[in-house]
Amino acid sequence: MGVQVDPMQLFHIVPPIPVTHMGRALAATPVLRSPNTAVIAHLWPDSVVPIQASTTDGWYKLAEGYVLKSALQPMALAETPPQVEQPTFWAEVTAPAAAVRQFCAVDAPLVTRIGHGGVAQVIDLLPGEPSWYGVADENGALLGWTQTVHWRRVEDIHDAAPYHLEIDQQRQILTIYQNQIAGLRAPISIGKPLTPGIYPLQRGSMGSGISENFHGVPWQIHIGGGYNLNGVYWHNQFGSAMPGSAVQVTPILARWLYQSIGDNGFVTIV
Repeated sequence: MGVQVDPMQLFHIVPPIPVTHMGRALAATPVLRSPNTAVIAHLWPDSVVPIQASTTDGWYKLAEGYVLKSALQPMALAETPPQVEQPTFWAEVTAPAAAVRQFCAVDAPLVTRIGHGGVAQVIDLLPGEPSWYGVADENGALLGWTQTVHWRRVEDIHDAAPYHLEIDQQRQILTIYQNQIAGLRAPISIGKPLTPGIYPLQRGSMGSGISENFHGVPWQIHIGGGYNLNGVYWHNQFGSAMPGSAVQVTPILARWLYQSIGDNGFVTIV
């Protein structure tokens, strides 16, 4: 039997970045003394807090109290600070979020914000204090400028392994099999009804845009039938249907799938 896995527990399973149990507040978030009781504090958007435990009924336990799981994004925190590197390369957001601005100034007009785990191609560099990366949009043109301290070069793609995925639409569950043994089950979000069948998998872009609101959407995998699987940094409501791409997973899991499965994998949709 496979193991039923909460998104936070992917920290124990998915290599290779060393991580701690931290969560990013996706919006202004109430902290309760205990589940379904009095509000005792609030978290600011993009604040980062340690997650002590995860309950089976939809809550994360913090030192101060409890918050809904849907309000926090589990974060993969690297142990060493990012280094400024010369373009061109792909990079992911290691901060809670990275502002992308029209030019290299903290008060420049905001183009977009890419959340933790988002991925974009770095195509230019302006060194200094602070230094800035020029990041590209999905067409390779300059999207805007963002401080380098928020980004880290993504790791090389691993050798592909003989994994087989199964997507259960009704339960909103992704199961990963190796040698016909279920090694991981994780909640996902389905963005639209999928036609049951067996489909090949093919790596797409490491980062892309899916609308004017969301850039740096990480680790796109094409599924036969015209569907896409990718990471999502703007919600943590996996296990429920959500608008957007056909199959949505945490950025942590999306990165692992992209780097590990390769173009010889396949998925069964039921």
